[in-house]
Amino acid sequence: MRKWLLNLHLYGGLLCSSYLLIYGFSSLLFNHPIDKGADGPAVTWEQAMEHPRVYRKQELAERVRDELGLFGWAPPWDLRAQAGGELRFVVSRPGRQYEIHTKLREGKVQVSETRTGFWSVVRSLHGMYATIPNGPWLVNSWKYYTEVTNWIVLFAAGTGVYLWTARKSERAIGGGLLGVTAAVSLGLILYVWLWG
Repeated sequence: MRKWLLNLHLYGGLLCSSYLLIYGFSSLLFNHPIDKGADGPAVTWEQAMEHPRVYRKQELAERVRDELGLFGWAPPWDLRAQAGGELRFVVSRPGRQYEIHTKLREGKVQVSETRTGFWSVVRSLHGMYATIPNGPWLVNSWKYYTEVTNWIVLFAAGTGVYLWTARKSERAIGGGLLGVTAAVSLGLILYVWLWG
């Protein structure tokens, strides 16, 4: 039983190691931005489009995105109504951002497309568990990798403690480390909950 758990612990860790490296490195990018370079140059294009006859801002933005064949989120905080019922909004996805201006009375839509760079893609993979609207299956499969990694990490933590108990020579130092990390983590949670 112990050997079987050890193998699952080892190979489960190898399976999710690349995810954990990306997760850790993207955490560093949030706290210490290293990508000081500007985004790529914007490319502007227009496409003919009939008015979808939807007048709620969010629904109109999503319909226009779908008609353009783009994938990504259209966040509601980036929707701005223009005079005459036209709309300016952003569609955002890992690696690209689209600024869209509807001119549906003229039968067209104007799009400004910008590549956001390699590091923005790494940052966007940080814990990404949602399905990107219209995203290809390969991009949207990342949420399954996130889920599998979460369960493997929980399993590895439990089996790591269990396997450690069999090593009599290292019980003292391991117990001390386990006690200190548990006390610090629980103490921080209680501090934020009670006084934060």
